[in-house]
Amino acid sequence: MNRENNTLVEKKHIHDQNIMCIHVVNSVFVTIEHGILSLYLDDANIYSINQSEYLFIPKNTRINIISTSQYQNVRVIDIPITIMSELYPTLNKTKPIKKGGNIYKLSNSIEHRIIYRSPCNELIKKIFSEFNESKSPVHNDHQMKKTMIFILLNNLVNMSGFIDLLAKCIKPTLHERVYDLVTRELNKKWTIKKITSALEINESSLKRQLVIEGTSTKKIVNEARFNMAIRLIRGGKHKIKDIVLMCGIKDKNTIQFLSDVFFNN
Repeated sequence: MNRENNTLVEKKHIHDQNIMCIHVVNSVFVTIEHGILSLYLDDANIYSINQSEYLFIPKNTRINIISTSQYQNVRVIDIPITIMSELYPTLNKTKPIKKGGNIYKLSNSIEHRIIYRSPCNELIKKIFSEFNESKSPVHNDHQMKKTMIFILLNNLVNMSGFIDLLAKCIKPTLHERVYDLVTRELNKKWTIKKITSALEINESSLKRQLVIEGTSTKKIVNEARFNMAIRLIRGGKHKIKDIVLMCGIKDKNTIQFLSDVFFNN
């Protein structure tokens, strides 16, 4: 399995039976196959999409999904920073011509993040289908993956402010570097010493920077393991006990939640 393509959503906690809080670690495209997906972000406004459109959600965004019964119909495409960086020079040549429209501005967000959306035609639906099929060749074909992601980004590139947002998204944080490292060997017993050695950074600098970014090595390791587990559950090719072992998950509450998702998938 290509470790670059990880499901970048993480279930943090459930406020009640109808709301799930998740963390988008890296930038993603999101759509829903059936029904309506309702979510809200920092500004507390509720946004809804159906199968006729998709969203671009920038990295490090925390959102709440309303009506978790629709969660199994959600389809996610992760956007590796490497591919986004490769595509950025080409996309940047297109000057924004649209003002507003299909743009969600989050006024209360610290970085004033923006979520964009675009219609889903048959080609877009096919792309989402390919990315969410575990045996699809797109997972092992860099050029195919790059082409499909380009199509999705290109639909948004003319919208006001999108290129500026994209420029911020291609700058990897230390959080993302640690996350990428961990996803390569999820069942490895990761320690701060192993992480600092691999990234060639001293322990105090690692801890200090991750605190600034609002996280820790323990949180990142848990994120990476949980996210891959969700991806494997969506693929429908593995038993829950095998998924837990493959991802190195030992926390009983997390295992219970994954089991619930697995049997309701």
